[in-house]
Amino acid sequence: MMSYFKNKKGLLGSLYAIILIGYIISQLPFLNADADLIMATGSRGSWTDEGLNTCQIRNFVNHGHFNLLDSDNFLKTPFFSLFLFPFFKLFGISMLRARLITVLFCAILLLMFFIRKITLFIGVVFVVTTMMLFPIHQYSHLCLAEMYSSILIVVSALVYSFYFRENRYLPLVLLFALLSLSVLFKIQFIYVLAIPLLIKMADYILDRSIANRNQLIAACIILICVVFGIVFILYMPFKEAWLQIAKQQSGTFSLETITVDLIWENLKLNFLSKRYLMFTVFFVFSFFIAIKHIVSKQHPKEYLTLLVVSVSWIIVELHKLGFTYLPIRYLISFYLSMGFLMSVVMGYYLSQAKFIHRSIAISCLLAMFLMNSYFYKQAFFSRSYTVQKMNSYFQKLTSEKDVVIGPWAPSFTWETKCFSYPIWANFLGDRDIIKYYRPDFIVSEYNQKDSGFAYKKNDINLDDLCDSLTQAKVAFWKVNVYLVKKQIR
Repeated sequence: MMSYFKNKKGLLGSLYAIILIGYIISQLPFLNADADLIMATGSRGSWTDEGLNTCQIRNFVNHGHFNLLDSDNFLKTPFFSLFLFPFFKLFGISMLRARLITVLFCAILLLMFFIRKITLFIGVVFVVTTMMLFPIHQYSHLCLAEMYSSILIVVSALVYSFYFRENRYLPLVLLFALLSLSVLFKIQFIYVLAIPLLIKMADYILDRSIANRNQLIAACIILICVVFGIVFILYMPFKEAWLQIAKQQSGTFSLETITVDLIWENLKLNFLSKRYLMFTVFFVFSFFIAIKHIVSKQHPKEYLTLLVVSVSWIIVELHKLGFTYLPIRYLISFYLSMGFLMSVVMGYYLSQAKFIHRSIAISCLLAMFLMNSYFYKQAFFSRSYTVQKMNSYFQKLTSEKDVVIGPWAPSFTWETKCFSYPIWANFLGDRDIIKYYRPDFIVSEYNQKDSGFAYKKNDINLDDLCDSLTQAKVAFWKVNVYLVKKQIR
């Protein structure tokens, strides 16, 4: 035991383990709390999407009922639902359990930083600077697919760098496999499949060897095969459902809408505001160091490999700056890509014997720790529990056979076994809402913006349908709970 602690890697591993345990403990006070109000920039997703992402698998666990057209979420997050299924089946369904699964998933995958001494240094920096960054910390305890997909990209980079020394096709195959898994957790991440191609292009530009050319060709072939596989396995058999999904998407990216003003506004709000400015400055500083080190090729190959992967990841995230609709959940992988590159550079500096290198890394680490601690304290003391209260309300009010509909319904019915279905105007097709669902309760914002005015567009007056009305304010949204008249159910 003494020899272990005398060993530098042993000491570093112990430090990382302590930091990781601290990270897990820091999540516990938020497991029953609402998302922080800061997360509400432009979207209610941090409050509604935990329910939306899981409602189909919850209905299946509770009642054996499954229909792809009940919601768009199973098709968009297929492996996420399949991953949660055994946990929900074995341990039961609750918001706290679902969130705890997310925390433990992240923590377990962060153990991958133990694979080498250099990655341990990177891991120390990554957890302190990035996993504790306000939006990342918030999403690390929400039961949403974004964090699962994003953290898998980090793992793919670590695995690729670990096997890269072998200079065979195994690292490339493993990289594609883990990135494909990330995509299966949420299809929106399909763009990350371009990362291996960018890596191999960079390798070939830096060294035009036959081996690198063959690797680039292999990357192209694997990418084509993976994309065709996704199209033929996930799209073609469910084309009708995908067309329904396309009708109600927010429409976030178009070359026609990209302007300098739009990009600047997105930068100001999401990267240059006081909550992110220090993080962004350290990232920019690290980015230029990374480019210098990649071009010079005078550093350890594993470190340079991680830099190339990091830069490639950032490149594929840049398209989001042109989004007209950019909620924080879309930026989780962007922040993680920035933090990972910064951690690779700072972790490498931290591992060096030169005093100046270590001083720079430690100074950045301490500054980010203090900033993240400040915003953590703010979030801790501003916790609210409206969603939990609404779950308690429905737990007392509903029976197992009841049907609750509306975009907020799945988030309010975690603690019940009733059926819950989200409703959107553009996703209904020709279905009659009342006849098709036979709802006992309807949950809707007072102005119906959450459902795209689904009831108004179908000439349904909710006040005429219901016996009673309960109102709640969740974050910035006024939500009504309607008890439907018995003769209509």
